[in-house]
Amino acid sequence: IIILGYKKPLEREDLFELNESDSSYSVCPIFEKQWRKEVLRTQERQKVKSSFHKEPHTRKPSLLRALWNTFKFVLIQVALFKVLADVLSFTSPLIMKQMILFCDQRPDFGWSGYGYALALFVVVFLQTLILQQYQRFKMLTSAKIKTAVIGLIYK
Repeated sequence: IIILGYKKPLEREDLFELNESDSSYSVCPIFEKQWRKEVLRTQERQKVKSSFHKEPHTRKPSLLRALWNTFKFVLIQVALFKVLADVLSFTSPLIMKQMILFCDQRPDFGWSGYGYALALFVVVFLQTLILQQYQRFKMLTSAKIKTAVIGLIYK
């Protein structure tokens, strides 16, 4: 796409298609529904509190709560990917330690050394894949959140 943009001005047909679930047409209505629920919840609490108390206690709707209710499953998935990648990053040095101990002891059987090497390869490979998925979902989710908030502002 960079080379194409260098050769000629980019047009809409030159760009890749956005997934329907990632477009503002699908993200904004879901967030607006959660925002309306949050506004109604705040208004209901306001009515209940004003009937008990003489002084007006104004409470504003929570944008964070509306965002959480909209994107909680994706945010939990992003957090799980990050935790899993971090756990795998801690296992690499442990496997390396076992490899060093294995080389220091010089045992008669060499198959466990191959096992340590294979385990290190698998852990680093999985860590890379999971970290890439984490980055992808994080960027996609942050773009969706930005789209939802901007859509609510300009509504």
